[in-house]
Amino acid sequence: MRTIAALVVLAASAMASCPNLCSGNGRCGADDKCTCYRGYTGTDCSGRKCPYGKAWVEGSADDPHSFAECSNKGVCERASGMCSCYEGYEGTACHRSTCPGACSGHGVCRYIEELSTNYAEFNWDTTKIQGCDCDAGFTGLDCASRLCPIGDDPMTVAPSLNGQRWTVSVDFHAGFPTTAEIHLDIGNLEDGSTVSTRPINILANSTAPFEQTLLDTGVIKSIASSTVDYSESGVVYTFTLQDPLRLSFVRNRWESDCTVAGCQPRKLAPVPKDALEAGAAFVSEEPHVKAESARCSNRGTCDPASGTCGCYEGFYGRACQYQTVLI
Repeated sequence: MRTIAALVVLAASAMASCPNLCSGNGRCGADDKCTCYRGYTGTDCSGRKCPYGKAWVEGSADDPHSFAECSNKGVCERASGMCSCYEGYEGTACHRSTCPGACSGHGVCRYIEELSTNYAEFNWDTTKIQGCDCDAGFTGLDCASRLCPIGDDPMTVAPSLNGQRWTVSVDFHAGFPTTAEIHLDIGNLEDGSTVSTRPINILANSTAPFEQTLLDTGVIKSIASSTVDYSESGVVYTFTLQDPLRLSFVRNRWESDCTVAGCQPRKLAPVPKDALEAGAAFVSEEPHVKAESARCSNRGTCDPASGTCGCYEGFYGRACQYQTVLI
């Protein structure tokens, strides 16, 4: 009986030697050290662990971006197990950067993976660094500035055609398919917006469906002329615009839920020709600019707060595109 009592006293003494009895969040080991349960840490297991993310800096010796608590860009609040992120970082593990000024209410915060138009292989920070995707009519890192109107500089000499000619080449990769549809993204230089066309049947032996699909976007106001040339390797469309609205780009889109005119689905990067499957098409663009597309026509200053042009003396118009007649 005395032997049993002595063993009980010794066991209690051994348990009491662990710091704070491991706070009830771990087991006391033979060396008077706590082995904490999952989610807890500290010599007495009283602290909670915080979420882990890929480290921005100073990960491990083998990998500077290995997983680290609060991604090494915040302080772990042990009482709650929540990260208190440094300025410029956010998320449960401080795993992403914030957008400047929350895009000023005139844009959407997106990862560089979504913003990039380069289809190259992305790095470790693809889904960590964010930037602003500004609404139509706004620009700047924080989307706080309004875009001013564009126009043709009245002091420079340009060819008689006031518009642009775009050559869209549809080259078929590894074979001529029996049916093929593409979407085109069209960039509006006036307000910085992007729209996507409905599916275009590039094998239709006519330019009429091609022209109508472009006009349905509302970005292109009129088409002066267009031609289509077929060969064994593909189709080449050439269309000339004859209106003051300038385009910043025309590019192919391979994935889209855009089925109605004027819709604006999520931006996707163009697909390089060597990455296409057999029978797919590749769209290349060749703009031939016939007039300048300058903010305030290079004859005024842009007020980013109002988006209006302050014309220099001797010039007038919404975009300062007209010169006062000298007598």
